[in-house]
Amino acid sequence: MTDSGQQAMMVFCDFDGTITVNETLRGMFVSLLPQQAPTILAQLDTGEITLRQALIALTALLPVDSRERMCQLIRDEPLRPGFSEFVDFLQQQQIPLVILSSGLDFYILAKLEPWLDKIHTVHALQTEINGTHLRLRLDYDDEREAMPKATVMREHQAAFNIAIGDSMSDFHIAQQADLVFARDKLLSHMQGQSKVCPWNDFFDIQQQLRSKLD
Repeated sequence: MTDSGQQAMMVFCDFDGTITVNETLRGMFVSLLPQQAPTILAQLDTGEITLRQALIALTALLPVDSRERMCQLIRDEPLRPGFSEFVDFLQQQQIPLVILSSGLDFYILAKLEPWLDKIHTVHALQTEINGTHLRLRLDYDDEREAMPKATVMREHQAAFNIAIGDSMSDFHIAQQADLVFARDKLLSHMQGQSKVCPWNDFFDIQQQLRSKLD
């Protein structure tokens, strides 16, 4: 901690496609909503609708019992190598780990249950029951994002912010972070910036971060 009580350094890490190998939420929507999801996701991909609009629409189509099914589906999703060791490393270094996701909190918490006592906090989208279906409970008034990651990062008020991500939903937080570990689409949009470090797995991140801390 700094003298003022401000946390010196924090790590903000995406979940889908970052901690998990696959984009789990997209796959689960297609699995559970095979008729409706492809059309809505295609509109998202072409920019016809925002991520916020897509998530509101897709979640509203999910029956209440989808929560149990999604938790079952996430159990079989592989994690990117080195995640558990990275969590232990951050705990040893006394660097808080914050999970930031535009996914639904119940399946993320289920997947991360073995590490929750070592994770500082998890910010993900909450749902509520609306009759026979689910509905997103949105805590932020943002035109495009259901989970405005950059806003949440600023609320934590760390002196030095590290972002880890893979997709364009991580772009705004990556722009504002002091150090960025980027892969896939996020890396292609930020390649060449001095604060951006490419990575393949969490062993890469741990090694690079250790060298920067030494």
